[in-house]
Amino acid sequence: MPKDSTSQRPYPYNRRCDFARCHCAPGFKAGGRDAFVTRLQDPKQRAAIRQAVERKRQLRKLGARTGGPEGILITGVRQNELKKYEGKTVADLGKMMNKDRSRQPSI
Repeated sequence: MPKDSTSQRPYPYNRRCDFARCHCAPGFKAGGRDAFVTRLQDPKQRAAIRQAVERKRQLRKLGARTGGPEGILITGVRQNELKKYEGKTVADLGKMMNKDRSRQPSI
């Protein structure tokens, strides 16, 4: 009988997630925890962080409603060099660009 690999670890998940790690762009986290806390204390920077987090939530909801990358169709582009992507899904685009979805962070 194979051993369950998760039973060997006290915490079965790969990484820890807190607000700053999961929801904030790297630019907001630059300089470490103290710098991030300082940014949160500045009303203008806190508003920028809030706006970025809300945009990320909206994109996540959009992805969920459309069925993810497989459900988002590129119907038109403005630049001629991108015409090859018209009629493709975002999932198709990822394959064309050799992007492994399992390694990408969630939106």
